[in-house]
Amino acid sequence: SDSKWRSKSYTLDKLEYNEVENRYQWDSAYENYLLNWEPKARVLLIHGEADITRALQIALNTLDNLKKSGAVSIDLVTISGGTHATAGIPAIVAMIEWFESLRSP
Repeated sequence: SDSKWRSKSYTLDKLEYNEVENRYQWDSAYENYLLNWEPKARVLLIHGEADITRALQIALNTLDNLKKSGAVSIDLVTISGGTHATAGIPAIVAMIEWFESLRSP
């Protein structure tokens, strides 16, 4: 049985082999690609400045590309010294503060 390969989100039919990177990857990454997306609502991006798992440049590129796509209300908060492992709590605090700033007076 291939049940060990199934999860709540993915099944084997979603797995594709990437010859360039010599590995398998989920095709949902392409379905959820954000760089060609134009958000209609305000967007908050949060990223740790010391994240080596996902470099800060990814957030900066996303910000630039969304603006080029026509997005007009995007905020980027960077967590000073934050890594992929340590930026979680500061990111939640920043998110709450951002949502609070959206409330009507």
